[in-house]
Amino acid sequence: MQYHGIAALIVMGGGRPVGILSEGDIVHAISRYGDAALQITVSHIVGPKLISVTPQDSVKRAMNLMTNNRIRHLPVLENGHLAGIVSLGDVVKHRLDELELETNVLRDVYIAAR
Repeated sequence: MQYHGIAALIVMGGGRPVGILSEGDIVHAISRYGDAALQITVSHIVGPKLISVTPQDSVKRAMNLMTNNRIRHLPVLENGHLAGIVSLGDVVKHRLDELELETNVLRDVYIAAR
């Protein structure tokens, strides 16, 4: 993961996404199990519930899910199949772009009203 700059991996089961394995999950497993963590299966580390969004969900919903569940990556599922992954960085960038656009519009309105 480190070599490829990947912070999270999708865990597949039966051809469908069933979980996410993150860097944090691995660190917690090593903290809990010590060296034995390197020998246990991914299913012992990954949580039992996959939290995801669909392509039709809003960025606000993704942001709320990430905040409320304290997660940094959300799989995007379409008809049960992986369509992509949204990261916290993606959401922050989108929000910053929105704020920049809003600022520019407000500035233009202010200048036009003078």
